[in-house]
Amino acid sequence: MKLNLRQKAAVTRLARRLRTNSVLWKYCGRHRIDLARLAVSRKLCERSVFELDTPLISVIIPTWRRSDLLSSRALPSAVSQTYENLEILVVSDGQDQDARQAVARFSDARIRYLEVPGNIKRSPDPFVNWLIGPARAMNFGTRLCRGQWIAKLDEDDEWTAHSLSVRLRAALENCWELVTGGSKATEWGHEYDDPPLHMNSGYFADSTGRFGPNRVAGDNVKVGSTNTALYVGYLRFFTWDKDCWRKSHNRNNDLDFLVRLYNLKVRFGYLDETCVIRKPRPGHETLGSSAALNSPNTYRGEADVKRF
Repeated sequence: MKLNLRQKAAVTRLARRLRTNSVLWKYCGRHRIDLARLAVSRKLCERSVFELDTPLISVIIPTWRRSDLLSSRALPSAVSQTYENLEILVVSDGQDQDARQAVARFSDARIRYLEVPGNIKRSPDPFVNWLIGPARAMNFGTRLCRGQWIAKLDEDDEWTAHSLSVRLRAALENCWELVTGGSKATEWGHEYDDPPLHMNSGYFADSTGRFGPNRVAGDNVKVGSTNTALYVGYLRFFTWDKDCWRKSHNRNNDLDFLVRLYNLKVRFGYLDETCVIRKPRPGHETLGSSAALNSPNTYRGEADVKRF
């Protein structure tokens, strides 16, 4: 039977509603499991972790076909940290010979190079791939890291020299399970201080109440860039969501990550000190979603993305 335009539109709406419900059930089911895991992890590990003065920090640098940025930005800033008890995991989201060679040029025994195994299926839509970002690489690196603390650093960003030491000290002193810090950003050739976001602000708002923060009255939690996120190792069970793009809100991998952790009642802290330097990638003038949506050579634009 051939459907007319009205019937086709109705079928499309029904299919999207079913997919939305499927994503919501997955989101809620995982939340319940993560709550139980966090309770057990705190009971087993919390006291010992916060008593360590110089714990091992696992720095995870996800990468994919940007070996030039990896070797000129992220890796040099990681190995130059004043805090030295590190393991640095460079995790490629698939086979990448250039990244392997770039890592080999750094003679630092703390660095390990890893590749996510298997044939990775990527979306034909570049914007969807941008929303997913380093989720697969971060999950693979997190499973293999050994640190009592975990820090993420994208290949195109740079930490300040004291970034890890000041964040770790603040986390230990305040018993924060996740701490983020300030950023300096450059767009259109202008450098500025990138202000933190508030979890209770409209930025994270979700009109449906399904994929936003479970807000607490009077709560004023601040968060900075996920490239300043330093969190306790007993949160390693918490995964980055490669299906985050399927949601109707907070679809970007790092926003999804922060909101889900906040909803678990993980203890957030913010350090009002510059911890990361963010610059546009070559050929871009802006950062983040602005760069993704306004680069005609790379992305089609948000209007072409199928939303559920």
